[in-house]
Amino acid sequence: MKNYSLFFLFALTTLFACDLEREVDVDLPEYQNQLVVEAYLEAGKPYRLLLTESISYFDIPQLYPIDRNRPIIILSSLGETQTTIQDLLDLGIMTEDEIPVLPPSIDEATVVITHMGEADTLESLLYVEIDDRLVSPEDTVENVFFKFYNFYSPTIVPEDYDNDFQLSILDGQGRMALSNTRFLPPIPIDSSVITFNETDTIASYQIWFTDPGDQKNFYRHTLNKENLFKRPIQNFALDDRFFNGEAIVFSTGFELDRGKTVITTLYHIDEAYHDFLETLDEAEGANGNPFGQPASIISNIEGGIGIFTALSYHRDSVLVE
Repeated sequence: MKNYSLFFLFALTTLFACDLEREVDVDLPEYQNQLVVEAYLEAGKPYRLLLTESISYFDIPQLYPIDRNRPIIILSSLGETQTTIQDLLDLGIMTEDEIPVLPPSIDEATVVITHMGEADTLESLLYVEIDDRLVSPEDTVENVFFKFYNFYSPTIVPEDYDNDFQLSILDGQGRMALSNTRFLPPIPIDSSVITFNETDTIASYQIWFTDPGDQKNFYRHTLNKENLFKRPIQNFALDDRFFNGEAIVFSTGFELDRGKTVITTLYHIDEAYHDFLETLDEAEGANGNPFGQPASIISNIEGGIGIFTALSYHRDSVLVE
């Protein structure tokens, strides 16, 4: 037994003393960039769409200043204003250091949304949605809400639960992306309740709604403090597999102060948007994590990646008092 132990120790020492490093060259196929589409239809709002493209995992994302002379529509508390960065500079509203930087987008493409046989071609125009209100003393201009699109049409999206909306995109390289979607009837919030803790200082918030039992349903729930222009304190998607046809409650912990307003939004979404949100979260969690499983985003864009969906929702706001 002693000889066997000595032999094992010698073999183990020899193994770790050897240089086991070896460079291996792996030939990867050339990455083909894909169209990336993000478009959310909201009844009563204009058609807006963001068109970019995917990049290789090994490429470094870049940000670029906005073209000073490119037409821009800015949606703020004052409404829609069409202008250019150069106009804002000339008027002294913006300084050179405040020119926004954005990721590269695809601006040469034919983007068409068709509804009830009427085709609407979106214009290649930067549409920036911001909230410029400082709603509390700790707010600064650095944390205002900011969202942008690069295709726009003034056509107002109709509230139609019976007919599809079709999307077609053809870019300058001949790449084509197709999709379709439809509004689902909103599911109403039955009730909302504020409950204070034992010391009567902070509160929790619950909403109740009833899931229709005649079909499989998917939901997204968001909860915001004060306004809709900051990151929500709750934001998740789910299906009704565990509560089909039953009442369901969403709740916060005891974390809400008196005098604050909470805004809850219950989206009735389709399976495509649910799967997109779920797999998007998984992909973000796996990115850069050596122990995470690779994740692919499930998309409803034929010929590309992303989402084209119609947002139906019921919204409620309550003052904590």
